[in-house]
Amino acid sequence: MKSQLSKLSSILSKDIAFLTARETEGRVSGSVGAKVAANYLVNRLAELGAKPAGEDEYYTYLDVFAARLKGEVTLNIGGKKLIHRKDFGEISKYSNPSGNHLRGKLLVVRDGDDMDPDELKGKVVLIPEIPKDFDLPATVKAAEEVGIQALLINGGERRWFHKTLLASRENSIPVFRIHNQKVSVLVESGDHEVEIHLPLISESLTCQNVLGLFPGKNPSKTLVISAHYDHVGDDPSGFRFPGAIDNASGVAIVLEIARKLSGRFFPFNILIAFFTGEESGLIGAKHFVKNTTLPINAVINIDSLGFEPSLVQMRNGHEDAGNWLADLSAKIIQNHGVEVAWIAGGEDSVAFQKEGITAIGLGQKPTDPAQRGIHSPDDDAENLYYQPIEKALEITEDIINQFIEDPERFYKLI
Repeated sequence: MKSQLSKLSSILSKDIAFLTARETEGRVSGSVGAKVAANYLVNRLAELGAKPAGEDEYYTYLDVFAARLKGEVTLNIGGKKLIHRKDFGEISKYSNPSGNHLRGKLLVVRDGDDMDPDELKGKVVLIPEIPKDFDLPATVKAAEEVGIQALLINGGERRWFHKTLLASRENSIPVFRIHNQKVSVLVESGDHEVEIHLPLISESLTCQNVLGLFPGKNPSKTLVISAHYDHVGDDPSGFRFPGAIDNASGVAIVLEIARKLSGRFFPFNILIAFFTGEESGLIGAKHFVKNTTLPINAVINIDSLGFEPSLVQMRNGHEDAGNWLADLSAKIIQNHGVEVAWIAGGEDSVAFQKEGITAIGLGQKPTDPAQRGIHSPDDDAENLYYQPIEKALEITEDIINQFIEDPERFYKLI
């Protein structure tokens, strides 16, 4: 983070500070903290003069299915307690146990080992080396079929095991990634009793999209500017997940755009949208696309900036050229001296693209893979770099102004 913030960064930092504060609890969808964040966004939109555009004033309610922790996760092997997130982490997508507590003997199984199913039944299996052709879903399914109680796989070397919310609707065994150093110790030390406590509940909770509208002269044309405001939530054990990069940064950019749009004349509608449920599979954006009554012509989604000091590469949500909005954004990104990263997937613009709506997803592509600290306690406001956020704001404003200043071109393109 810059030691001395510019005037613009100071404005952005106020929104980011609130969204990452302890009272928002990591903004996991359906939590009290997420509702606090949503209420803050409603108040900000009202202050800026955006008209309510939800089903209930600024809110549209929807159910978000996600894997949410209801207590502390523990993993004890041979009487020694491993540290959650540091030594191990659950893979939520494949972990939906019918009970939250189990005991079993540790059994090390390597690729190519030929074992009788009876040897595996009731065991906690550790896979110490991951083969190149490793198929995790197939491995989990096979483990369940032979009665394995839990699956531990080598998770390599990492500072944190990232938290996820993707959930399974079917009961399945607990699946954990284990730090490579711990794997080495376990392999060398032989047989151990394993005790696991995983209070992970996959459930649907009522959540809110937040929507505000700046009406335009032509009500049949609408540009959506969006960002997701949810994150993965603080752990019951005490680790905080503030979600500064992901995605308080994007929300702050959209709020600043809304502030600059406030009071201006528009030839078409501009909808400001803050989506919930992105971390659970783009659920808020998907719900909006399926249920909105507004004519949506183009979407600019903003997600995750501030990884490193400079914006060297910027994602635009497309794998290659050929889409008019992607091509326009690429040109403007390059005009700002930033390289275009043709990368698609993983953010809310995908929900629109799948329904045939023109959309781009703007975000920072880190040049150093080690900087990708999202979904970890390192993603906090103190570690945030503001220059990329400012630059992304400038780029987004330039794209929007192209439409406002030449609406006929916008209409022809859509």
